Amino acid sequence: MTLNGLLEFLHQTSGLFVMLFVLLPIILYLEKKDNIRLNKNKDKYKNYLMSELENGHINSSNDLRRIYGTVLNKRYFFLEDWSNECLIEYSQQKEFDEIKYKILYDTIYNFSVEEPFSTLPEDERNLLEDIKEYKDKDNTIFNEKLIQLSKVVKLRYDKQNKTEKINKYLTYFSIIITTISIFKSI
Repeated sequence: MTLNGLLEFLHQTSGLFVMLFVLLPIILYLEKKDNIRLNKNKDKYKNYLMSELENGHINSSNDLRRIYGTVLNKRYFFLEDWSNECLIEYSQQKEFDEIKYKILYDTIYNFSVEEPFSTLPEDERNLLEDIKEYKDKDNTIFNEKLIQLSKVVKLRYDKQNKTEKINKYLTYFSIIITTISIFKSI
C-alpha cells in the first residue's frame, strides 16, 4: 500500500476513527465517572448507616430517610436496595449483634411498607401511590389511574422495544462499516 493509498483510506474512514478514538473513550469515561460517583455515595451511605446503627441512632424508617438525605438529596430511589446490602454485610460481620440486626431489619421492612414503590421510576410510582390511595374511596378515580398506569407501562414497553431495535441495527451497521474498512485497507 502506498502513502497516497494510506492517506485516502484514512480520509475515507476518518469518521470511524473519530468515533473509535475520540467519542467512544469520552462516553466510556463519563459512564465510569457516573458509576464511581454512585458507588462513592453508596459507600458513604452504608458507612453512615452502620455508624448510626452502632451508636444506637436507628429507631425508625425516618432515620433511614435522614441518613439517605444527608448523602443524596434526592428521592429514595436507592435507599431500600442499599439498606438491604448493608443488612447483609452486617450479618456477615464477626461482631454481629442480633438485636441491632433485628432493629435494622425491622426499620428497612417498615420503610418498604410505608413506601412500597420507592424504587420505581417517578411516573409509575406516582400512579401506584394514587391507586393505593383511591382503591377504597372512589372507583372512578381508581379506574382512571389504572388506565393511566397501563398507558405508562405500554409507553415504556414501546420505548424499550424501539431502543432494542435501534441497538440491533446499530450493531449490524458497525459490523458492516468495520468489515468494509478492513477490506478497503487490503
